[in-house]
Amino acid sequence: MPPTPRAAARPLRLLVLAAALTVVTIAATLLPVGAAQATLPRSLDWIGGKDLYATSALMSQQLGGASTVYLTSGESGGDALAVPPAAAAADAHVLMVRRDSVPSVVAAELRRLNPRTVNVVGSRSVLSDRLWAGVRAILPRATIRRVGTNSGDRVDSALALARDLQRANGQMGPVAFIIGQNGYSDGLATGNVAARLGAPLIPAMGTPSRWAQRVAPVLQEAGQVFFIGSRSVLPEAYMDALYQLIPGDVERIYGSDRYRTNAAVVDRFVYGVGADRVFLIAGNGHGDTIGASVLATELDSIMMLSGRTCHAHGAIAQQVDRLDVRRITGIGTKHWITSDALRFRLCGGGSYAGTTPRFAPGTVMGQPLANATSFTREQQWAGQRYGTFRGIRASGQAGSTLIALPAGARSGVVTLTHAGTDVSVESLDAGLGPHDWPLLDYGDRTRGATGVFLSEFRTDPAPRYLRVEADGAWSLTVRDLRHTPMLRWSGTEDAVGLWGGRDAWARTTVLGDSLSIQQVSFYYWRDYEVLQGSGGQSVTGAIDAGPSLIVIDSDGTGDDSWRLQVTAR
Repeated sequence: MPPTPRAAARPLRLLVLAAALTVVTIAATLLPVGAAQATLPRSLDWIGGKDLYATSALMSQQLGGASTVYLTSGESGGDALAVPPAAAAADAHVLMVRRDSVPSVVAAELRRLNPRTVNVVGSRSVLSDRLWAGVRAILPRATIRRVGTNSGDRVDSALALARDLQRANGQMGPVAFIIGQNGYSDGLATGNVAARLGAPLIPAMGTPSRWAQRVAPVLQEAGQVFFIGSRSVLPEAYMDALYQLIPGDVERIYGSDRYRTNAAVVDRFVYGVGADRVFLIAGNGHGDTIGASVLATELDSIMMLSGRTCHAHGAIAQQVDRLDVRRITGIGTKHWITSDALRFRLCGGGSYAGTTPRFAPGTVMGQPLANATSFTREQQWAGQRYGTFRGIRASGQAGSTLIALPAGARSGVVTLTHAGTDVSVESLDAGLGPHDWPLLDYGDRTRGATGVFLSEFRTDPAPRYLRVEADGAWSLTVRDLRHTPMLRWSGTEDAVGLWGGRDAWARTTVLGDSLSIQQVSFYYWRDYEVLQGSGGQSVTGAIDAGPSLIVIDSDGTGDDSWRLQVTAR
């Protein structure tokens, strides 16, 4: 086994995100588990044009239309590394251009998109006024703006992009990433993860103390700032300088090479993906891959580094295997990343074959369930906070049933229908021990009750199964928390809703035997009781400003109805 990538950290005041777990492959039919098969190799394809400009246009075409475009340099790529989070937050496309001109293939794509806003990334020395004039000739009605300053550096561009990200998301978010001035591949690979999390990506360059003074104002809301890469790429002096100026904490994530660093970042922050596909890019810094970070994010996938013809070790392959996807897409032509690389051929001979998943005897597998394609801002935040995965549907009859959770399902929402009079659903860990509080526990029929299972911290045990105990026919779905509905004011079942509002009062008269409401904050790592009451009582409780989950547990004899009145406080 390759050595585990290291994470050197200072004492933490706030633990920010849960880690990825080692997960198992989920089959697509509701059948008892038979002999498991190795999960690699998989279906292969490429997105690549004759040059990096054509490739960027092809990736843009994969995403359909857009009202916003970011233009980045195909000749000096440093400014472009910080683009993916801002572009993904704005549902924008990324196209590459020359310093002084727009390649014809990119011009054609700009005409197809006809965006309202074009963001030119970098100073005049990176993308000149001649380039600006060329864009104006192609799009005479578009608003064109420079991201950064006319004579600034990559830090100026990254800070401007961070402000774009904040405007698009409505907040900066609790995490930020720092890359080294010469850590191009580390930045390239981290851009996709940052985009998935809605986190800014900023280069460290120049005098550490002066650099820290420039970037600290933007990072005041970050609970934790991650420095990506070894000390030779990203000196300790930058961590020391920033640590003194921000309220959050700093941590370094790195491996013995760029591929292990990439694998460590993915393992830490990407629990699962909604797409049945991952993207591989050559780790030699080939420039046509910047837009792939945005493409992968928009498709709820992940982009990772690869050797051009083979892999020095299995670190990247292990992450692809963990995410349980079937399709591998290379970015660039087969010259830049070969079929052997996409098949995870090892440079020393042989190939990474994949794992053989194991489940408890009698476990059944859920049928795949397509994810939604449109989400509210609060639902997007839920995906960034708790991760995404491909949902499943399962059904069964009376008795006890063990269901394997999908790959990456550390936290999720379960919706249950049951025709009998007694049913319960609980999440279990790999040893079949309780993982969380019971999701749902009913003594009557239910149609559409919802419950959640959560892994708050990366050190928490990960769920692996759901167990259904029922006295009649049942069916359920398991989906990531982006599929949690917004908080409703009334209902007839246990329910979970998202709250994105400000501080409020919640008032209710308990209609059934009892009612309790819990709030789980996304970013402050606490859950607490909003209110609790018994039959006939009028009760009031405080809801804190979101984003958060609101969990409603209503119990009544034959009637679990509830109603809320929510007012500002």
